[in-house]
Amino acid sequence: MALVTGASSGIGAAIASRLLAGADKGTASPPTVVADSVWQAVTARRPKTRYLMGGGAKLLVGLRWLLSDRAFDRVMKMAAARMARAA
Repeated sequence: MALVTGASSGIGAAIASRLLAGADKGTASPPTVVADSVWQAVTARRPKTRYLMGGGAKLLVGLRWLLSDRAFDRVMKMAAARMARAA
């Protein structure tokens, strides 16, 4: 069964591969990245609804926009399984 189908399958597969490769490396953003974003939200006069934090945040937003719900859920499930195996 293909991970991603349709016109965006090549792009979606490339993004999924990059996401999963980062998960395999065990790389994570330092806690200061989250702390800085929280501070920005708390001190903002008009805080945003969402803040992107960490190295993979923009990638995930792009992936979410590109893929169907079912394909995105499948990619996230694969990433979670790989991260669990690595831990």
